[in-house]
Amino acid sequence: MSNNNAVRKFSRMGRRRFLSTLAGLGVSVSALHGLSSDVVAELDLDPSREVVRQAGYVHTNHEAVKRGASPKRTPVYYKIPRYRWERIEAAHDARRQLEAELAERGVNCSAWVTTNESDEKMVKIEVIDEGSMSTRAFQRVESRIPTTVDGVAGRNTKAQSNAREIPVTVTKEKAAKPSPEPVDPVPLLNGPDPDDFYYWRDWFRVPAGAACMFVDSMNADDFENAGMGTLCTPVDDNGTKKMLTAGHNILKTTPNDDDDNTPIGLLEEPPENGFIDADFGTDRAEFSGSGYDVLDGASLNLINASNVEYEFATLGGGTKGDIFGSLSADRLKDIEDHGTGYYEMLRQQGARTGEGGGFGIEEVNDNSFRTDRDHDEVQTGDSGGPVHLLNDAPIRKIDGFVPAENVDMNMGTFSYIAGIHSWSDVNKNTNATAVHVIEDKFGVEV
Repeated sequence: MSNNNAVRKFSRMGRRRFLSTLAGLGVSVSALHGLSSDVVAELDLDPSREVVRQAGYVHTNHEAVKRGASPKRTPVYYKIPRYRWERIEAAHDARRQLEAELAERGVNCSAWVTTNESDEKMVKIEVIDEGSMSTRAFQRVESRIPTTVDGVAGRNTKAQSNAREIPVTVTKEKAAKPSPEPVDPVPLLNGPDPDDFYYWRDWFRVPAGAACMFVDSMNADDFENAGMGTLCTPVDDNGTKKMLTAGHNILKTTPNDDDDNTPIGLLEEPPENGFIDADFGTDRAEFSGSGYDVLDGASLNLINASNVEYEFATLGGGTKGDIFGSLSADRLKDIEDHGTGYYEMLRQQGARTGEGGGFGIEEVNDNSFRTDRDHDEVQTGDSGGPVHLLNDAPIRKIDGFVPAENVDMNMGTFSYIAGIHSWSDVNKNTNATAVHVIEDKFGVEV
């Protein structure tokens, strides 16, 4: 069937049949929302050889969002070859099978999909050592994990592929312990030294990537448990503006709190006159999961901050860029498999080390992703900062990416927020919680 014939066939279908047909062709459940025959036509889809993927969500009213309105969002679509879809989704199917099996057996582990040096998809199992696992105990666990697992793309759909044998590797890893403690030589009792951090300003409208200090008391004389971190991105919660950061910035700042380990507030500038004029207060925070595969996020309520800015903080106290939406699970998996596109670049911003970019995604699963950015390129104080996909061209000019609706945008470049930087341990690259997971969990939208 030619592409034109396929498009005509889709255009004659009712909505329910149209979605059912595309689901049967391998389109993910999350990608079906907003998909139409017009999008399929603009993609010039050949359903026998290609699969529709969702890049993420973008604002249709971006200029209004920057002035304080709630975002109206639409999905953005692209397509990949069917053979590539089969290879990616079969590996993730194998990963999920192993996750379910090991969870049932009570094995504390995290599982990732990655690509080896031979360009083969593989599953990486990290068995978590809480500090007392002997070599023999690990070997017993390892011996019960298969060296290969058969995975299929599109399981239980009409598009289900033939089984692929996915290799499995097993390692023992120490339990991840992200550090929210202050960075020496920050003089806590006098407030953090602005010279030790980037993006440390008294912002009128607080941008993504700004430096902040987390405290468990509004009294500036009690800073024993204060910690430095970075703000990730503004979000909207049913009309209320909030800010995201890492959950461990909040939950680990007050380890001796007998109630809920939640601080009263945070600030972005050193305290004056013996008290803290907090810009934000904690809305909710979560740090959960196994090993390095964690859901690590927090949302913050505006207290004294005037508003938020859908741009990134710059060194001179200004802002740049446009935060236009959030990245999807499909896109994260595809970037791990074959990298970013011609107009795209992954970037990360932290209050301790500034900006970095040009890295890739090394491993990915349902909650998190691990970049190939080296441990030495980040420091304590970067936690909570944005990992974003910068697009160096207007969305309508990027070949192959089609929004479901018209978008209101005047900027030449824009960013999807991909994740919230969690941490990095020695001999490990940087980890991030996928922001689409936080959006679903917290009921917020970038």
